[in-house]
Formats: sequence, structure tokens, C-alpha cells
Amino acid sequence: LEGRNVDAVREHLLDLLPVHPPFFDKGQLSDRPERFFAAEFVREQIFEQYQDEVPYCCEVVVESFKESDNKIRCECTVHVMRDSQKGIVIGKKAQSIKAVTERSQRSLYKFFGKRVDLRLQVKVTKNWRTDKATLQEFGYLRK
Repeated sequence: LEGRNVDAVREHLLDLLPVHPPFFDKGQLSDRPERFFAAEFVREQIFEQYQDEVPYCCEVVVESFKESDNKIRCECTVHVMRDSQKGIVIGKKAQSIKAVTERSQRSLYKFFGKRVDLRLQVKVTKNWRTDKATLQEFGYLRK
């Protein structure tokens, strides 16, 4: 791979592509709502902060998302499957969940361009990964 003929191949491929109107308006980044991104940034920090099975047993649900001109107020629940996982996610003197909150706030600030007041709570929802009703509520299964 030396980068030869890249422009010619690119032009050829562009010529083969069908012409189609844009799927999104120019200013629209995604078809997903802002709540989705808020949950994903929190989930990202959970994966960064914790090891082993804990991130895979967590689900982040945005309970409230209120935006004003200069700030966003967002409240999320982190669902885990067992009491022991809840203790791990919260951490000693709540230091772990505080770190997740602070790092998520920084990521959300960069994404939205405004201050974010993020509140996280941790709740045990036993066996949510195998319960059809809970999976529907979390958006994994269609009704």
C-alpha cells in the first residue's frame, strides 16, 4: 500500500454510486434523539471505569432531559442486575459513580456545547437481561 492511484479509484467509485437526495438535513447529525446520546456517553464511561461483567450488566435509562439556552439538566438511572453490582457501580463513599458522572458531564459538554447538570442513580432491576417486559421497556424488543 503506497497510496498510488487512490484518486482515480475514488473517482471511479463515486461515478458508480447512485444519486440520491440526502437522508438528513445538513445540520442534523443523526436520526437518534439527544436522550440516546446522553445515555451512550454515560454507558461509555461505565465501560471505561469498570472491569469484567459489570458494564455488560448495566443499562442506562434517561429519565429526564431538559434543555435551556445555556444548560442541560439530565437525570439517568443505571440499572444493574444484582445488589453486589450496585455496590461496585456506586463504589466506596460514592467515588466510582461520582467519577462516571464527572467524566460523562465532560463528554456531554463537548458534544452539546453547553453545561450539563447530570444526575445518576443506580437501581437493581433483577435479571433485566432475560425479562421480556423489561427488555421491551428498555427498547430492545418490539411490542
